[in-house]
Amino acid sequence: MPEEIIIPVTTAVDGLNATELHRMGILGKGVKVAVLDTGVNALHPMLRGAVTKQANFTQFPGGPDQDAQGHGTWCAAAIGGRKVAYRGLYGEYQLQGIAPECEIFDGKVLGDDGGG
Repeated sequence: MPEEIIIPVTTAVDGLNATELHRMGILGKGVKVAVLDTGVNALHPMLRGAVTKQANFTQFPGGPDQDAQGHGTWCAAAIGGRKVAYRGLYGEYQLQGIAPECEIFDGKVLGDDGGG
């Protein structure tokens, strides 16, 4: 698998005004979210401990955590990414998802090319 790239999810958090919810202590605790996509890399720094169930519903070999396309991992991080520090090409960020205390259920339903 290629080296993991962290894509900033600040737009998702800001677009839904999740920062205000975070200030109020609403972080998604007890919420379970299914991400049905290209799989989710549970070892991604933002998703360590977030992904509690995984299943592969495709004909492709390997586990659902083999997200060669990357889209499912990005979506899961935007939803439930844990807080991480990130230094990238455009600066330094403190990243976290919209509901950083939720559980992610990963269902791989799309192929590694993103097609279904």
